[in-house]
Amino acid sequence: MRSAFTHSLRPSAALLLGLMLVAAQARSQEWYELYQQGLDAISAEQWEVAIAQLGRAIGLRAEPGANVKTYGLQFIDYFPYTYRGMAQYRAGQYEQALENLQRADRFGAARDGRSDVNAAKILKEYLALARQHKVDSEAFAAALAAYRKEDYRAALDGFKSIGTTSSFYAEAQRYLSTTEESLKARRTQQQQVVQEDAAGEGPVKKPAGPATTPTASPPGDQEFKDGVKLFAARDWAGAEAKFQAALAKDRTHRGAADYLRRIRAERTREQQLAQRRESTPPATRTLPAREAEPETTAIDRSQEVEDSLLAIAVTLYENGLLERSEETFGRIKKANPAQQDAAFYLEKISANRQSIREGIVAYFEGEYEAAISRLSDAAKVNKESASLYGYLAAACAARYLLTGAEDETLRKRAFAAFRTARQLDATYSPDRRYTSPRIISMLNSPQDTP
Repeated sequence: MRSAFTHSLRPSAALLLGLMLVAAQARSQEWYELYQQGLDAISAEQWEVAIAQLGRAIGLRAEPGANVKTYGLQFIDYFPYTYRGMAQYRAGQYEQALENLQRADRFGAARDGRSDVNAAKILKEYLALARQHKVDSEAFAAALAAYRKEDYRAALDGFKSIGTTSSFYAEAQRYLSTTEESLKARRTQQQQVVQEDAAGEGPVKKPAGPATTPTASPPGDQEFKDGVKLFAARDWAGAEAKFQAALAKDRTHRGAADYLRRIRAERTREQQLAQRRESTPPATRTLPAREAEPETTAIDRSQEVEDSLLAIAVTLYENGLLERSEETFGRIKKANPAQQDAAFYLEKISANRQSIREGIVAYFEGEYEAAISRLSDAAKVNKESASLYGYLAAACAARYLLTGAEDETLRKRAFAAFRTARQLDATYSPDRRYTSPRIISMLNSPQDTP
């Protein structure tokens, strides 16, 4: 219970007093006392105090655990990374929060809580929030950079991808309206260029003047106009040549640079559509994109956004970034439940996750060859899961040690997988609850010796 003196203080003064008391008492306190004070601070929504107390507890005992002995016959559930990550997220320290929550997830102790049955739910909730914040932060930064470069289409897609629950939502909406106005103005200007060029030299012909007349067209203007006409006719090669010629005359010609980016995007989209049609059984194929489009070749804005997000998601998937691609495919599927491409990739991502689970279960059961097979298959697609490569390394190491340390290929595969796990997460280490000390010692040994 707070004293009347503490209640009389302003919140900032009360927080300062709390931190001073923490600093004065920390040297004489045990880790479990500091941990409990951290939990009490969270209950009081004193996030900074909680972060400080839990950090001191971790300094005295770094490894979390369920049903950990404190003194005598007293046992507690000890999940400091989970609660410090929660407090950091609530305090706006998003990067630190993600780091602590990921560490808590790797330890896995929160899922084994006995007296603390809420820790697993809190970890899952705040880990998802912290990961989403990182995705939104990167998306907003990319959209803002595109806006500043006057790449309004990319900026529009980026700002629209920010969800309503994101802390970036309000700012994204502010930029969204400005971006739409800028893109509308550019389209109007481009339509005027096409109309004027289609009519020849325009309805009003200006009298010829000296070459130095101030009304002369800027460098690359004619090439740009020709490129716009070819682009409207979907002649990508011809349009690309014209826009490159415009840039050769004026390296700062932003309109030409913008159209070159659009040509690259259109080519990528057409290639992906062609590949998907080839890989889809004839009975489920849809009409080609050109047959499905209106005769005016004007694409509905919502379809543009969907196609752009789909291209981004497929690229992420092909680069092995399954978690981020799954989030993007999920947005597409939510907006358009009939989107078959998104459903197809979501099923593949789910199958990859199932392969990882089956491989880990096989490892736990001592079926090391099955574990290596399942985890190796998953690793062909998934390039971002440190735990996947960590368990693959442990399975290869276990099999290597069982063969009497004779299979050099297994040894090399174990070290290669372990290196990948460390590259993906510099703090990764095998879970000592499921990994024998001999395997841990092998993986941490110099790699040039058996």
